[in-house]
Amino acid sequence: MNIIVNRMKTRGAHTVVSKRIIEGKKQLLYVAIGTSDNRDMNAAVDEATQEAISRIRLSSAVCYEDLRKTNRDWWHRYYQESSLELPQDIKWQRFWWIQLYKFACASSEESDLIMDTQGPWICESAWAAIWWNLNVQLSYMPMYSSNKLKVGKSFINGMNRLFDSGAFHENAQGSDGITVGRSSTYEGKSTWGDEFGNMPWLLHCYWKYWKYSGDDTYGRKLFPMLKESAQFLLSKMEKNDDGKLEMVLSRSPEYTEELYWNANYALMSAKWVLQSLLDMNEYFGFNDAQAFVWRKTLSNLSDYPQDKNGLRISRDQGFEMGHRHYSHLLAVYPYHLLSPYDSQERALIEKSVNHWLTLTKKSGHAGYTYTGGCAMLATLGQGNDALETLDLLYDQKLTPNTMYKEGGGQVIETPLSAVESINYMLLQSWNDIIQVFPAVPDKWKDVCFKNFRTQGAFLVSAERKNGKSYRVSITSEQGQACAFKVSGWTSTIEITDAMGHKAMIRPDENGIYYIETQRGGKYNLRLLN
Repeated sequence: MNIIVNRMKTRGAHTVVSKRIIEGKKQLLYVAIGTSDNRDMNAAVDEATQEAISRIRLSSAVCYEDLRKTNRDWWHRYYQESSLELPQDIKWQRFWWIQLYKFACASSEESDLIMDTQGPWICESAWAAIWWNLNVQLSYMPMYSSNKLKVGKSFINGMNRLFDSGAFHENAQGSDGITVGRSSTYEGKSTWGDEFGNMPWLLHCYWKYWKYSGDDTYGRKLFPMLKESAQFLLSKMEKNDDGKLEMVLSRSPEYTEELYWNANYALMSAKWVLQSLLDMNEYFGFNDAQAFVWRKTLSNLSDYPQDKNGLRISRDQGFEMGHRHYSHLLAVYPYHLLSPYDSQERALIEKSVNHWLTLTKKSGHAGYTYTGGCAMLATLGQGNDALETLDLLYDQKLTPNTMYKEGGGQVIETPLSAVESINYMLLQSWNDIIQVFPAVPDKWKDVCFKNFRTQGAFLVSAERKNGKSYRVSITSEQGQACAFKVSGWTSTIEITDAMGHKAMIRPDENGIYYIETQRGGKYNLRLLN
């Protein structure tokens, strides 16, 4: 065996072990990577080496043809779970598929390790850690609408492990509840705190996993985590002169290292946590004793700080310089606390997003700005602007291998998050409404996607030809009620189920169709002329 040892700079090691086997004219090369996070460097080398050697021995002991078949069958099933065709924009179609490959390489349903910024593609990097204020959340975005929940389960497993271990409690440093700082090792114990929105955003990802799977097991496991996140946030609130509750001094990630009073990053996150707790308490019938406190606190929260340019960083700090992180805009995306269908809120969203993008593009210092900006513009239904913003990422910030590189080395989270940005132009699912083709750019005349996943555990397939929504089908995994809109459909549609039964339905005044579904039922939708 050939053994290559890589000692980390401060702790831990990883070892690459390879073995060549010659069978007649055929040569087989087995390669495995072993890792250890041990603080004792010599012990880390031994542990990583033995792990890799063990994998080589196990793999080479198995018949090669069986090993190859198992591997190919797995990838075949994985790729069949969903698909996307963009014939007028092959670069993004290819990019989308490559990210799904990378996602499967970096996550696994059997793992309980949260993805770091590099996955298995190790290189010298300033970002070699778990970064909790955006990177983790973005890295797991391919699992939702692209229907990759199974592979993305390392996030659920990892959050459960760290919550149960007490690491998140320890991070609160004497305060009630749970939180997490900016970065950590796989142990989840973090420093550099005062970023109050980190934990709520992570729990939003957990919540989204529950909503998209339709499996209440995840909701029940999430609820106590949300409660403890609320405890921490409640301990960081004080009344202002008007009697309204504001968040005490905290950071808005990456704007500056200043501490800000009533930062939108913290305030928006607190509002989402409290509202979600109340919704879940009612849904599950928990009758939690804290519900009165959550409701009262929610009603007394101060308004989001804003000015002539839209949403501010905080009460005392406007958005005045280019800032790639959208920490002050989480109410727009991904929380969707502000609605583009309310005229006043839409005006606030448009003003805020445009101001953020304008200043940040001028600074030339943006990466996930483009993926987040694309999703926000798609939320507004502005498909052309969304694609134009996403194109800036491709043209300016990606390496040939589709990694993102800025300053400290190559990372994976920004390209992975682009999967959801692309999907947001084709399918959105928030506030329990499915939107089919909500923001398709004019350039994408023909689009076909299959088995994209939504809230409510629905799998949606749809086709668009010559700029018109042509065919839509919905498969209901859990049998929940389904509410949906389809771009360009404003009149009666015909629904045909798997048994051939047909029904006609009309949309409501908002263009929303409603259907009752059966568990496992498939429904084909067609617009009547």
